[in-house]
Amino acid sequence: MSASVPGENTDSTGMDRRAGGMFDSTPWSGVLAAGDSRHASQRIALQSFCSACWLALHLYVRRKVKNVHLAQDLTQSFFERLLVGKSLKLADPARGRFRTFLIQAFEWHLANEFREGRAEKRGGKVQTFPLDFSRHDSLLADDESITADLLFEREWAITLLNLTMERLRTEQAVGDKAEIFDVLKRFLTGEGPQGGYQAVCEQVGMNEPAARMAVSRLRVRYRELLREEIARTVASSQDVDDEIRHLFRAVSVK
Repeated sequence: MSASVPGENTDSTGMDRRAGGMFDSTPWSGVLAAGDSRHASQRIALQSFCSACWLALHLYVRRKVKNVHLAQDLTQSFFERLLVGKSLKLADPARGRFRTFLIQAFEWHLANEFREGRAEKRGGKVQTFPLDFSRHDSLLADDESITADLLFEREWAITLLNLTMERLRTEQAVGDKAEIFDVLKRFLTGEGPQGGYQAVCEQVGMNEPAARMAVSRLRVRYRELLREEIARTVASSQDVDDEIRHLFRAVSVK
């Protein structure tokens, strides 16, 4: 499990971009549009977001439910219901953070499944939102002292950080700088190679001052993109700084 954490210092740069239609493609808008054929693009955006964040909820339920196959079925069924608009009782953007809605809706789903006796009877049906559980079993080798809630919060934070890094790489690829980015991104996360900047100058075709400047610019852009990513999941721009602090606290959990 990897995380990309260039630094916690943030500013307000980039927040105004949210007003330019970005809010229309938030996870909130996708949830509220789920099941409505008039908003196919928002549903697709929600499905893409769920494809990125499902693991946080799966680790949560795996800590609570020891039966592996049952935990997988519960995760699968939750997202299938969410994507057709059947988990909307708690969906209210004005109430705050999307991660809070997600975990509350999941808890409601788990309680409902067990109360109605459906959980133990699952399996065998066609999956409309297939998830690859096979690659993630090793992530539960954590100390048992880490609670389900902490596992969810940590994986949610890692997901947002990695989504941000992917967006930054996509931008660099448009400018034909993907290969340079793949070398320099290690400095963003504090995992630079032995020998520091001098060790990579020849690879990136820069002298050391130029490489340092390039990393500095990438770090600034990363922070801008991170603010945008988080702004999509909170009710107000005023919540972004607090959510960033929460994110870095969560990702530091060992």
